[in-house]
Amino acid sequence: MQTVMLDSNIFDRLDKDEAAQNSLRIARKNEQIRIVISPDIHRELELGRFRGVPPFFPVVVVKDSAAAKARHADIFVSECQHSRDRLQAASKACACMSYEQFSQWVTTLPQ
Repeated sequence: MQTVMLDSNIFDRLDKDEAAQNSLRIARKNEQIRIVISPDIHRELELGRFRGVPPFFPVVVVKDSAAAKARHADIFVSECQHSRDRLQAASKACACMSYEQFSQWVTTLPQ
């Protein structure tokens, strides 16, 4: 099982992508992936237009924030190139993807 950490901007993209949402639900059900967010992302989602974590699929909030991406995720997904570059420089163990890369990857997982 791979652990995927989503940045808050990814939920905006998922809101408009029913196919990716469905693929993520299936991958979660098949125990292929686990979706996590940091406490900071959780707070951003509560203060944003969703008023909390959208009910697209189950999400786990990990405890620590600063090093959460590298420590808790195999994959970090963000639309922010700066965030992806910074994490990639800090940890080679965590793959970083844009939404397009992630959406393409998740829809190719075996169902």
